[in-house]
Amino acid sequence: MTGSRERSLIFSTEVEEMNHLNSVLLEGELAADPTLFYAEEGTARCTFVLVSKRTVKVPGEPDGFTGDVGRYVVETNHFNVVCYSHLAETCNEYLRKGRGVRVVGRLRQDELLKLVEILAEHVEFKPEWQPELPVNTPEVVNAEVAASISKK
Repeated sequence: MTGSRERSLIFSTEVEEMNHLNSVLLEGELAADPTLFYAEEGTARCTFVLVSKRTVKVPGEPDGFTGDVGRYVVETNHFNVVCYSHLAETCNEYLRKGRGVRVVGRLRQDELLKLVEILAEHVEFKPEWQPELPVNTPEVVNAEVAASISKK
């Protein structure tokens, strides 16, 4: 576009219908296992609660030891998330309480209950945490022995 064309669009006095931004990106953990429902027409609906935490520094007095002013507190928020169709079935299959998840979606207000919920359009599952075994545990030693025997 030319510069004059852009200016005419910016300073236009015509009233145009505008699509307002309604986008949400949340990351956190599930507070409980998801719940799956099927509507009468067969559409799957999955709901779960996403817990998102962040650390915030609250102003305050110096602590006297390090000289830091303020203290850190954890701010916790709970969000109701809903998804439909194949995404709902996939979330119900793979998500469990405590599993990390990233949700991309939009805000929606339930007309009956007047509650605001997140309508998920995309859900990413974080890898499940598995503790690393110390090097000298019997499980690791047995696995190494079994691997060396199978190579011979």
